[in-house]
Amino acid sequence: MLLTEDGDIKISDMAAVLLNLEQTQVSNIGSPSYMSPEQVRSEVLTHQTDIYSLGVVMYRLLTGARLTRRRTWPAVPPDTERISADAALHRPDIPQELERLVLRAMHKDQEQRYQN
Repeated sequence: MLLTEDGDIKISDMAAVLLNLEQTQVSNIGSPSYMSPEQVRSEVLTHQTDIYSLGVVMYRLLTGARLTRRRTWPAVPPDTERISADAALHRPDIPQELERLVLRAMHKDQEQRYQN
């Protein structure tokens, strides 16, 4: 995400720009903090990967904090209970419904994330 001088937010895929790619689903390319568990494990990528990354962006925008990673990351992705506790520490005023939305988008199990 880039911020223009006018204050507009632009979404960009810098890996595709830097590598001159037509596609963006490249194995092991991306910012680790925003990569889904399946992307880190070099599995097949789907739109679920983008939903996970969007959840991470929403978490960052709502809390102003990066996700904390255990030393075992990427082998063991963060769980939603710990993410929820972290969010409550940073912004206890986040409505529960909004928190549930973000946590579902960031669920480590693709089947538990939003399907579209």
